[in-house]
Amino acid sequence: MTFCLHCETYLSPEATACPACGAAAPEAASPELAWQAALPASPGSTPVAFAGGVLLASDSLEHAAVLAHYALSNGQTHWPHTFDHALISGLAVVGDVALVSLTSTDLLRGQGALVALDAGGKEVWRWSPGVQQVSAPAVTGNTAYLTVDATHLIAVDITTGAGQARWALPVAAARAAPAVTGETLYLPCRGPHLLAIAPSGALRWRFDAPLPETAWLHHTPLLHQDTVFTVSSTGQILALEAETGKLRWQIPIGPPGRALSPLVTDGERLYVGARDGLHALTVDGHTAWPVPISQKITAAPVVTGDVVYAACWDRRLYALDAATGKELWRYEVERHIEVAPLVSVSYTHLTLPTKRIV
Repeated sequence: MTFCLHCETYLSPEATACPACGAAAPEAASPELAWQAALPASPGSTPVAFAGGVLLASDSLEHAAVLAHYALSNGQTHWPHTFDHALISGLAVVGDVALVSLTSTDLLRGQGALVALDAGGKEVWRWSPGVQQVSAPAVTGNTAYLTVDATHLIAVDITTGAGQARWALPVAAARAAPAVTGETLYLPCRGPHLLAIAPSGALRWRFDAPLPETAWLHHTPLLHQDTVFTVSSTGQILALEAETGKLRWQIPIGPPGRALSPLVTDGERLYVGARDGLHALTVDGHTAWPVPISQKITAAPVVTGDVVYAACWDRRLYALDAATGKELWRYEVERHIEVAPLVSVSYTHLTLPTKRIV
């Protein structure tokens, strides 16, 4: 990943000069460690940029989950916030507020909730309706949409924390966030289903994939123009008409029957991790390139400019040319990597959580 030393504009791998200011491009180099910080437990989510730093959730440790805010410049901990008898099932940032979804690990002493934290880590409000599981939230306008206990879709006012509406679902929802457009919410499911629901709660359509009942479409769907993309736990990418839910195409990726990572796009190609490496496809379903890797990729790829980053269980972060798959560099860490990195242009940093954040 290379940026202009004068104006911090991103430079493609082939650039010899900055397209914004004309300064000569620096020579490409492998990344160097800027800082590292020990985590209280294994990371439970992708880092999120918030209030000039990085938010990172750690898995439940001694019956508690920890959300910490780190300085992006040096890794110093600004604050930790501990949630007793819970795991953090989702994070979203809306302006100067972080929304934290909590799933209870002990119903006798804790409940699922949606909590709003300010930039200092203090609780602004808490919505806790007496449920166990709360999905990651998706926000549009002043409303957060989420599912609870896999059975209901909920709308919550993000300014006050008040519940606005509750709708029963025809199939079990997943804990991943819905995908939202102005007119429709697309819900991932614990089964071979995808739901499209209007903000009023009305079901627009239900898609039942031609897959075994044991297959799940459980990652947040990807929206691109008039198409909804989803991946299955059994190794398929499916493309649907956003308006009707009609299946446009379905193709297998990687070893048969193996789960895929969440799907991402740069508008030209789709990128997905599999048990055998990273795969790139055109948005109409044709293979662009594969990059074989000896171990699986479960974290979503990250695309910035002309570079795609893939975090792998072989303990390496790969930087690849997005158009060709050519390896630009790799960086090795102490443990396998299960969650995606955060790319920060302002500090030209990649924040990569393992058991340490680096």
